Amino acid sequence: MKNTRLIQNSLLVFVSLIIILSILEIFLRSIDYNPFGTLLDDPARTELLRPSAIPERIYEATPNVSGYGWETDISINSLGFRGREYSKEKSDKSYRIIVLGDSIAFGNSHALENTFPYQLEQLFKSALPNNRVEVLNLALGGYDTLQQVATLADIGIALKPDMVLLSGCINDIGIMSANLNYIERLQKYGLPIYHLRSAQLIRQLFDRIYLKWAMRKNNTPEDFHLKYRDYIVNIENDDSVVPMMRALAYMAESREAGKDYFFMVDHYSKNDYLGRFRYSLEWLQRIQKQHGFHTLVFMVPYLHEEIDNASNLYRLVYDIVEHEVTRVGFDWIGLHQPFKEAGFSKIQFSNTKDGIHPNVVGHEIITDQLFKGILPVVEEYFHK
Repeated sequence: MKNTRLIQNSLLVFVSLIIILSILEIFLRSIDYNPFGTLLDDPARTELLRPSAIPERIYEATPNVSGYGWETDISINSLGFRGREYSKEKSDKSYRIIVLGDSIAFGNSHALENTFPYQLEQLFKSALPNNRVEVLNLALGGYDTLQQVATLADIGIALKPDMVLLSGCINDIGIMSANLNYIERLQKYGLPIYHLRSAQLIRQLFDRIYLKWAMRKNNTPEDFHLKYRDYIVNIENDDSVVPMMRALAYMAESREAGKDYFFMVDHYSKNDYLGRFRYSLEWLQRIQKQHGFHTLVFMVPYLHEEIDNASNLYRLVYDIVEHEVTRVGFDWIGLHQPFKEAGFSKIQFSNTKDGIHPNVVGHEIITDQLFKGILPVVEEYFHK
C-alpha cells in the first residue's frame, strides 16, 4: 500500500513538473527567448574560446572562428584576435599599435566598429591619410593584467609592435577569467536538449550562479596566494605605495561590506594582489626593453562611483595604479576626469547594474583621449 502511494505521489510530482515546464516553454517561445539559437545553428560557434598552452594565459580566442558571444557578433581572425585580418609581417612604412586588455577593450556588447581599438585605427586613417597606422586588438574578456602581458609574450611580440596600449579596469587586479570548466560547458551548449528554451534558461541561471561562486572562491586570499605565489612581488617595504594602501584599506573598511566591486577595491590594499600586478608590469617592462616599443597604460574608471558615493575611494585606487605604472617608466593616460566631465550616467548602458563596461559614448571618449596622447609619438615616428 505504501509503495503504491509512493508511486502515485511520484507520478503526480512528475506530471506537475512536466506541466510547469511546458507552460514555461510556451511562454519563453512566445517572447522569443532563444539565447543559444546561434550556437545550435552552428556548433562551431561554441568554440570561440579554447584552453591556452601558455599557463599564464589560461585560455585564448580560437583563430578563424565566428559566432555570437558576449551579446554581440564575434569574428576571430587567423592570428587569434578580434578584428579584420592583418599581415603577421609588419611593413617598415607602417606604425603598429597592439592593445592588451579585458572585456572592455575586446568590446563585450559592442559591434566591432564601436570599440575604441577599431575607432582609433579609423581616426588615424583620417588624420594621417599618407601614413599607415594599424591597431591590433589582442584583448579578451575576463583577462587580468597577468594574462594580458602573457598574451603579448605569446603572440604579440611576433607582430612587431611599435607601441603597446595596456587597458585595464578596476577588477583586473583579481581573477575574473572564464575558467576551463566554463569553456568545457560552453562547448556543450549545442546539445539537442538546448533546443528547449526552458533548458536554456535553467542552464544560464546555473552558469551565472556557478561563475559568481567560482570568481569569489578564486579571489579569496588563500586560493589567490596558493595559485599565484610565484607571480607576486613583495611590496610591503615600499614606503612610496604602502601609505596609500593603508589609507585605502581604512577607507574600504568603512564602506558597506560586499557592495558591488568594493571587494576588488580592497584588493589594491593587499600585498598579494598588488604584488601580482607589479609583477605583471615588471614583466612587461622587461619585454619592452628587449624589443624597444613604447608603452602607454590607462584605466577605465568604475562607472558607479557616484551611485556608490565613493569617488574618493576609487580615486585612491587610480592613484595607486598610476604610481605602479609610472614606477616602471610607462606613460599614463588618466580617463577619470574626461569620464566625469561627460557624466558617468551618460557612459553607462541602460542596464545600470553594469558599472564596468562603458557604452558607445564611453568608447568614443577613450578613443579621443588615446588619440591625443598617441598622436605626437606617431607623428615623430613618421617624421624621422
